[in-house]
Amino acid sequence: MQAHDKQNVRYLGFECGRDGGRRLDFSVDAPSQERLLISFDIAGIFFAGEKRILLQEAAGICYAKLKDILRSEAEISKCFLITGNDIVQYRQLPAPRYRSAKPVS
Repeated sequence: MQAHDKQNVRYLGFECGRDGGRRLDFSVDAPSQERLLISFDIAGIFFAGEKRILLQEAAGICYAKLKDILRSEAEISKCFLITGNDIVQYRQLPAPRYRSAKPVS
């Protein structure tokens, strides 16, 4: 992808793995390229235990990693592995802030 292309990233869904893990799929569209389909594998161990991640958090972790990949790599693989380090980095990011709806009077 070229750096100046506006990229449209969409979360497509997930599949359960045999070990309790998940594969999350995303598509990336940019005007100068064909659609990319990119998957992220997360081992089942990360969905268990005291510091486990939730499925909703998993999508955010993958999206954050995908944004970093799109910024830094000229050639992009079709599948990536989410590591414990990726999870730690994501949890250290500031929480997104959303504007509250205007109260109706």
